[in-house]
Amino acid sequence: MTLSALVAMGLAGMAAPVGGPAILATEKDYPDEARRRDLQGDAQYRIEVDAAGKATNCVITSTAGNDALDRATCKVAIRAKYQPALDDQGRAVPGQFQNWMMWNLSDGTPPSADGHSINVVFNAAGEVVACRVSRIVYQAILTIPILRRCESMGNASVFASFLGRSTVGLKSAAIRSYTTSKLSEHFDTGADLRRERTVVEFDQDRSGVTTACKVVVAPIMPGADSGRDMCGPGGFAVRAGSGNDSVMTKRFTIDAVATLVK
Repeated sequence: MTLSALVAMGLAGMAAPVGGPAILATEKDYPDEARRRDLQGDAQYRIEVDAAGKATNCVITSTAGNDALDRATCKVAIRAKYQPALDDQGRAVPGQFQNWMMWNLSDGTPPSADGHSINVVFNAAGEVVACRVSRIVYQAILTIPILRRCESMGNASVFASFLGRSTVGLKSAAIRSYTTSKLSEHFDTGADLRRERTVVEFDQDRSGVTTACKVVVAPIMPGADSGRDMCGPGGFAVRAGSGNDSVMTKRFTIDAVATLVK
């Protein structure tokens, strides 16, 4: 078993790590306990940074699901060098930095699979008061563009369009995008509402080549081009496979789910 990636990405706060938003961990940082038990996960953290740029405290705001990975997250994040926050006059002041750290172990390169959810909470007026991006497919990678999707999609109008109804009366909702095997494409959370928007079924060999593709439900999400060929160059482009590798049928799905206020 080898370490494939240990990278924290996105969601910058007022302070910032020296050299950019990514804080890198080494293979030695992976906790032995987590490695032995094959534990993986994503941890969200918040770092307090003083006016000199020194990290003074770390708080896990969303657990990786294991204490060892959470402790390692803070250990790596707090040893990083930071640029302090600045006030309106450009003077260094205490600030914060928020980010994710992803802990992944694999026997090779993870497959190119989408699997994230944009989760929001509404107030009584149907306005979005909280937004978070999370991973829903085990091997999916939360890249910086994905982590920043709350900026463009974390608003009530987007969710109203996806759900086909007003957000007033909703407690929470999620827009989920994921690639899974054909036999396990649903992530049933028991939500009161669900509206499937896009489904593309495709065959893919072990080398990642798409050998067959069919649009089951055409994309009609906000901003989508209804004429876009999801099985063409802009989506799952079909190519000739090697002929020797086994083929797996998968589904790419974007859907919207919501929970009504009880």
